[in-house]
Amino acid sequence: MSPNRDDRNHRVSPLLKLAKKRKYEELETAWMSAIESQENSVADLMPVLEVLMRFEQPDVAETLVWCLVTSRAESAGAEAGLEAARQGAAMLQDSEMLRDEGMALYRSLAEPCPELEELGKLTLLSGDVPLLTAFERLDKYVRLRPGSYVYDRKARNPGKVVGFDPLEKTLLVAQRYGNRAYKPASIDDLEPLPCDDFRALVAFERERMETLAHEDPEELIRLTLKTFRSRLAFRPLKAKLSGLLSGTAWSTWWPKARLKIAQSTLINMSDDSEPTCVLRKQAIPYEVQLGAKFDRLRSVDEKLVFVLEYLEQMSDDSEATETFLQHLSKRLAAPETYAEVEDPGVLLGIQALLGRLGRELSRPPATLQVSLELDDTDEEALSALLSSQENDEIVKCILEHFKATRPKTWPEIHAALLPGCSREVCELIATELTEAGRGELIGGAAAVILKRGVVHLRALVWLFRAVFRPEYADCLQGIEKSQVTICLLRAGRSLMRLDADDQAVKRQLFLVRSAISSGNYARIRSVLKQADLETVNAIKSFVEHNSALTDGSNQAVLDIVRDTRPALFFVRKERWEEDAVYTTQDGLDRKCNELLRLTTEKLPAIALEIGKAAELGDLSENAEFTAALETRDRLAERATTLQGEIRKARLITDGMGAGEVVTVGSKVLVRKRASQKQEQFVFLGPWDAHPERGILSYRSPLGRAFMGAKVGDEVEVNLQTEKPVWEVLEIS
Repeated sequence: MSPNRDDRNHRVSPLLKLAKKRKYEELETAWMSAIESQENSVADLMPVLEVLMRFEQPDVAETLVWCLVTSRAESAGAEAGLEAARQGAAMLQDSEMLRDEGMALYRSLAEPCPELEELGKLTLLSGDVPLLTAFERLDKYVRLRPGSYVYDRKARNPGKVVGFDPLEKTLLVAQRYGNRAYKPASIDDLEPLPCDDFRALVAFERERMETLAHEDPEELIRLTLKTFRSRLAFRPLKAKLSGLLSGTAWSTWWPKARLKIAQSTLINMSDDSEPTCVLRKQAIPYEVQLGAKFDRLRSVDEKLVFVLEYLEQMSDDSEATETFLQHLSKRLAAPETYAEVEDPGVLLGIQALLGRLGRELSRPPATLQVSLELDDTDEEALSALLSSQENDEIVKCILEHFKATRPKTWPEIHAALLPGCSREVCELIATELTEAGRGELIGGAAAVILKRGVVHLRALVWLFRAVFRPEYADCLQGIEKSQVTICLLRAGRSLMRLDADDQAVKRQLFLVRSAISSGNYARIRSVLKQADLETVNAIKSFVEHNSALTDGSNQAVLDIVRDTRPALFFVRKERWEEDAVYTTQDGLDRKCNELLRLTTEKLPAIALEIGKAAELGDLSENAEFTAALETRDRLAERATTLQGEIRKARLITDGMGAGEVVTVGSKVLVRKRASQKQEQFVFLGPWDAHPERGILSYRSPLGRAFMGAKVGDEVEVNLQTEKPVWEVLEIS
């Protein structure tokens, strides 16, 4: 039991004892002392009245309530007296005194209702209305002044009070589709709304809300959250606000509004792409929010990005900004921030950002308490310095740092850093070097990129595009386009030897594929047209044996090869219809027999089961009936599938597999490169496959890889666990 409750029990306990002992005169004296004490609330004293009503002493209870009501009204005002009267009404449902006292208190309110007397006749002064209900209705009538907003809980519509009609004894409320008159009994359906309720404002002050959407989106969202329990997920919020944007697309409005909400002192917004917004109970200054968020971040990179984003969105409050930036500089320079950092590129990022903060502050910021020495002449070390840094804004900050601290040697440093950067940053560095008259340094960086290939893949993708651009023609003299193209294809093949499920590998493969296919393969087309036969043949070989490219890209590049060097391209004519299902007579018979069993045995049997289950009664809760229907649907679907497959079936003839290339029906003798073991494969249809006996489906990954191969060809198959290679020895 809490201390407050103990105190309350201690104060009220003497009154309860007097009531239980039926010492009513002493109780009245003690009651007067109790109600004069500011420590006792009305609710604290109610247990005494409960005892009196249990002992059938309503007159004594009514006297005590009258004393309580008048005392509260005199000391704290009419509203306090009314509150005491309402609680007393819960005990004394037949008290005429409370009806009279209640009306007197309503008349003495600071802003009495003009129609109070008429409303009183419908509520407190009407013996037909229970006392507690009468108080509740009159309370509601008094609150529902003309112009106030209400919500009809049954109709689920907001409304605006027009006024009380004394002749009809109804409350007139304007709603979306016209006015409605509420009789005293139906007034209970109405819920008074605050003047800033979102639903009511949208219905009756729409123009104001549309203006608010464009001029003050923070206030609009605050009103929305206040109405809908202080919390809304992204999609419900969007649904409520989209209609107020006056022709502006949500995709245009939301990014700007989101920036405002992110800096709000009253609204907390999650960091998700579709954030949840929550209305705070009290305002929190923006910088205080940011400070707490910064301290919650775990990785150094996250902290660096956080500071950079803040620098881009700094508030106009110079004093608050200066204080907060000093706080950020101290946190960045604190040993615990970089204690476990081993990557010199990350430490360089901290140092660069502290330098950026120094240029924003009027007083010097905190400094990094660790020695970071870089050899400006070690190009290999510099090229690897930023390879692990994926955030371009941090890299740009580092580049600015070198420009500010190494005004004479920054071009050489930037050129050395270029191979480890993203495509966007590579373009930035190349542009700066060209504008500074140091374009010759780009060629040296390109040589490093080509030497390391996949290690500097992001820069290699930039180089693949840059080598075709006329503004870099002088800078990249001696760098052949075909050389860059082959290097990019080789890098893609190297990636396929890594874990294909790794997200970083997937992102790198996407870079390769996008670069090759960009501009509808315009760069590949240009290279193949200008290259000699040997180079074209090398590119063709890379593409044919390069699973880094998609099937569509592979085919597109081979089509370009066919156009430029048709002699190199073997045009294969398939000996089968692509949409058909090739099979032996045995395979076809098995499928036909399966279909026959379904249509003549299983489906008729399940139809009987359905009929029996239906006779059991209520089908809505008939588990046997439901199960039988599901089985019938499954069998019928299987029968339909079999019918479609059988219609597509084509028999494999005896001579179909004979020829110079592997096709459906071919028997192939191969030798596995890794073990030098000879094996025999027979390529039949999917209904005939028995991999353990060397009979493979021509539709399987292994079968597709062999289709079209000739004697002497090597076939590589990308399986889940390995990439075996077989040499074709004989086809029969």
